[in-house]
Amino acid sequence: MPSDANGKWKPITFPNDPKATRQMQEWMTEEGYSLFGIEHDFRGADLSGGDFTKAWFTRAVLVDVRLTGAIFYRADLQSADLTGADLTGADLVRANLDGVALRSARLDSADMTKASLQGVDASGASFRGTRIMGAYLFGVDMRGADLTNAALFQNTFKITVDEATIVQGLTGTAFGPITAFEGGLSRELAGSELEAWIAERGGQVQVIPPKSMPNQPVVSEVVSISRSPSDLAAAGEHRRQEGKESEADYRNAHCGTLRRILATFVRHFRWQCA
Repeated sequence: MPSDANGKWKPITFPNDPKATRQMQEWMTEEGYSLFGIEHDFRGADLSGGDFTKAWFTRAVLVDVRLTGAIFYRADLQSADLTGADLTGADLVRANLDGVALRSARLDSADMTKASLQGVDASGASFRGTRIMGAYLFGVDMRGADLTNAALFQNTFKITVDEATIVQGLTGTAFGPITAFEGGLSRELAGSELEAWIAERGGQVQVIPPKSMPNQPVVSEVVSISRSPSDLAAAGEHRRQEGKESEADYRNAHCGTLRRILATFVRHFRWQCA
């Protein structure tokens, strides 16, 4: 992992875009702030090994960017373009990947535990040996994707596959159904039929009955700034009423989130006015 004279991480290559480079350099010189990469263009960068915990990459352009071994714990990558990006061995635990483009991206051996992927194009992506445990996959296009030796655990697994999708060695438990395109036709597979379809292709996945399926999460583990405070309050109240959060947990979690958002915005606007 590359580092400067003080032992701090630094990119192998900075982005081609001067604005994105300036934003990264400022973030690297200050402590206690999350990287504010919203809508920035990071193409040309090699950010391997970087710690982007709770960073904001909403609608960012990360096409073909090297991110091997990078940490995106609870990061917000909603609607980012990661086409062709290399995320081998990356930590994407509890990351918000809703609406992300992962076409032909490499996520081999990545940890996607409890990540959220809704409306994602992962066609042609590689998930070889990836931990996708407890993740929420809804409306994910995995046609042509490689799931060799990937591991599932109680995943919401509403994905689209085709003849080119590889599931050799895929193991674990998941909720269906999936949509399979074969021979120019599409069909929905669930239950024992889905288990058989995966087994015929070298995988072994137990499909959990629909009655055991958890409710769709109301609030992502990573809060997108594109949502209004009233939306966040309503969603949080819904979770509290369902008993998923105690009143104290509710206050602490949301106060912490608001403090982090405020600090990030203060830093961002100070940079804009500099």
